[in-house]
Amino acid sequence: MSRESRIGMFAFIGIVVIGLIGLFLNPIERLRDQYFRVDAVFDDAGGILDESPVLYAGVCVGRVHSFEVKDGKAILTLQIKKKALIPKDCTVGTSSTGVVGDTYVKLSGGNPGAGYLQSGDVIYETKSDRMDKIIAKAQKLIESAETTKDSIDKMRN
Repeated sequence: MSRESRIGMFAFIGIVVIGLIGLFLNPIERLRDQYFRVDAVFDDAGGILDESPVLYAGVCVGRVHSFEVKDGKAILTLQIKKKALIPKDCTVGTSSTGVVGDTYVKLSGGNPGAGYLQSGDVIYETKSDRMDKIIAKAQKLIESAETTKDSIDKMRN
C-alpha cells in the first residue's frame, strides 16, 4: 500500500469517527422526529425548569422544551414522545419527587375515547381542590393549637 493510500485511508477513518462521535454527542436531529409539541397553560408553574420531565401515569413521556409568561399565565411547551398515547382530557399539574425534590409536569387519567394529544394541542392546568382543603384543615389545626396554648397559659397563671 502506497503512502498516499495510507494517508487517504487514515483521513477517511478519521472523518467517519468524527461523524459517529457527532451523532452520539448531539442526537437532537435524529430524535426530533420522535416527539411532538403540546402547550400546557398554568396559573403557577413554580419550580418547573427547561428540561424538567413530563410524567404520565408515573412514566417519563417527555420533557419541558421551553416556557414563557403571557397574559399572567405560564405557557410551557412540552415535548412528548410520539409513542406515548395520552388522552386529550388528561389532568395536568405539577408535582415534586419529595419534600426537596425536583418539580415535574404530571399528566394523569383521561378517557382514551376522547382521542389522544397531538402536535399543536393546548392543555390547561387542572385545579385541585384537595390542596385547598388541606390548607383549610391546616389553618383549623393551627387555630386549635393556639386556643389550646392560650387555655394552658390561663391555667398556669
